Amino acid sequence: MLLSYFLILLISFFILVKSGSLLVRTLFLISRFLGIGEFTLAFILMSFATSLPELFVGIESALSAKPTLSLGNILGANIINMTLALGFVTAISGGFALKSETAKRDIWSIWLISILPIILLTDLTLSRIDGIILLIVFFFYARHLLKEKVYAALNNVNQNAVTFKLFIKDVFLFIFGIILLFASSWAVVFSASQIASQLALPLFVVGIFLLAFGTTLPETVFGLRSILTKHEDMALGNVLGSVAVNSTFILGIVSLIHPIQVQDAPSFLCASLFMIFAFLPLIFLIRTRERLTMSHGLLLMFFYVIFVIGEIIIKSAI
Repeated sequence: MLLSYFLILLISFFILVKSGSLLVRTLFLISRFLGIGEFTLAFILMSFATSLPELFVGIESALSAKPTLSLGNILGANIINMTLALGFVTAISGGFALKSETAKRDIWSIWLISILPIILLTDLTLSRIDGIILLIVFFFYARHLLKEKVYAALNNVNQNAVTFKLFIKDVFLFIFGIILLFASSWAVVFSASQIASQLALPLFVVGIFLLAFGTTLPETVFGLRSILTKHEDMALGNVLGSVAVNSTFILGIVSLIHPIQVQDAPSFLCASLFMIFAFLPLIFLIRTRERLTMSHGLLLMFFYVIFVIGEIIIKSAI
């Protein structure tokens, strides 16, 4: 039985890597057709796709009158994306160039967008009005990124029907790649958890490492394939976009369905402060460096370890 789970794990990893390659290729072709930068398209389109699990968890928790679950999931996912996921991709790839002028120009705006729900939660409640504010902010920033390029490209469709047919094909391949990515990610987490269970690994170890790995698997695979195929802007756009989508669009939807009331103030405070300050080293690197190196990646991963230790200390003290 253990051997079969190892086999599932290997096959799932193979499909995961292939789906990541497919997504990078199709997103590049979509970007070229629409005339939109790779960073911008990954920030909006790919980040929406890789944030679908958080969206489903958020809607389900809101409908079950447990929206705080979504808040914890979002804060945890954002911290992992900015530290563990981006750090792992950077370290494994040996580093990558920071070429996106949009990222360098807008990084402070993205930071403010990402911490907006924390600011609105100073009264420990995210109301429906707060949710509307979050959604408005996200759509305004998305419009700022896109400007009129999408509409201009679509207005030229009739002039090049063959190119448009190829574009539609790429869109369907992108959707197919997303389905493969999530199916293989689920299979990896499932088989790895079964292996961990049969090997009698401690639940704490499984939760801290396996769960974190599973949460960031789509972003990690897409980011790694993007860097290896010299589409570095896609990797950075996906990570920053996922954080922004989680903080505004998803929490906005959740709080509209059911207002969020913070129940564990110490843990929320720890996660909030860490998210705010974990973003600052990334801002410094993006604004002042021409590339992220392996040492930068290891530093980002180290920040995640500090966060885990901090949460453990707080839970022990309560």
